[in-house]
Amino acid sequence: MTSLLAAVPPMATAKQCVAVIAGGTGRNFWHAIDMGAKKAGDELGVDIFSRELKVEIDSAGQSEMIHDALKKQCNAFVIAPNSSERVKEITELNQRRIPIVIMDRELPSAAMKQLPPSDHIYARVMTNNYQAGVQAATEIGRLLNGRGLVAVLRLKKGIPSTDAREQGFIDTANKAGLTVIDDIYLGTEIGEIRNNAAAFFYAQGDKIQGVFTPNENTSLGVLAELKRIKRAGKIVHIGFDYNDYLHDALTQGFITGLILQQPFEIGYRSVMQAQQAVRGVAGPTEPIHTGTMYLHQGNMNSAATKTFLELNTAYGGTHPKSAP
Repeated sequence: MTSLLAAVPPMATAKQCVAVIAGGTGRNFWHAIDMGAKKAGDELGVDIFSRELKVEIDSAGQSEMIHDALKKQCNAFVIAPNSSERVKEITELNQRRIPIVIMDRELPSAAMKQLPPSDHIYARVMTNNYQAGVQAATEIGRLLNGRGLVAVLRLKKGIPSTDAREQGFIDTANKAGLTVIDDIYLGTEIGEIRNNAAAFFYAQGDKIQGVFTPNENTSLGVLAELKRIKRAGKIVHIGFDYNDYLHDALTQGFITGLILQQPFEIGYRSVMQAQQAVRGVAGPTEPIHTGTMYLHQGNMNSAATKTFLELNTAYGGTHPKSAP
């Protein structure tokens, strides 16, 4: 593959452009990040070059998007790394002195160790994913009174964001006294998720009393399968992220609750941080964690919830100016 160093002319010719490189796919989450990034770009007067993957695990596709952004002469990068292979591009971007902000998820720890000591990531903007898993387990434990068989129906091993959510859930559910099935990986695409979920529920029969699904696609796929076998609404199902389909399922009682991130805020603050880096402002020493919200039937129609959804879903569109 062509080196990034050879792919573009010298930085002196670079335009004021921030590249926003998504780490996966999802009908709402990455679209909302894109909206937040573009809102920040509008306020700052800089161009946003954003691209979204069609497949969550397409490492080569993400590498190609980074190369495309370099050809556009972007002078700061916001990346949600979907592979440890991003070490190569991060190293080369550092050699060009192009600021990097990591969003949504960390690089795997093994990959971080491969970076030379001189390499630098300016800022990290993301959900506290482990704590989000803790929140899901706390809710499911409360609803089941600390007793019962539950499962975390995992995405794919090696994706840092969902790995952390799953581990937070497992640790907290075990402490709460629940029995946890924690070795089921469903995959990243809806069809694959549905097939694996079908096999899991067939094998378990009616023993499962609760499930946690750690992202938008697993939530959609498992919900669809639970509807097919007529168990949606009969077991506790805590999902993750938001779209119209999941919202309707919550309204109708087919899903118990959803842990919601702030993707608009992640995109917005990531671009703000990238521009701070371009201006030479000292970066934060700790990750910038955006909060989560537990959405359920009891709060879904409140004014606070409506504001939250407006700001952090692809169906919103307004956002107050805030500090970077």
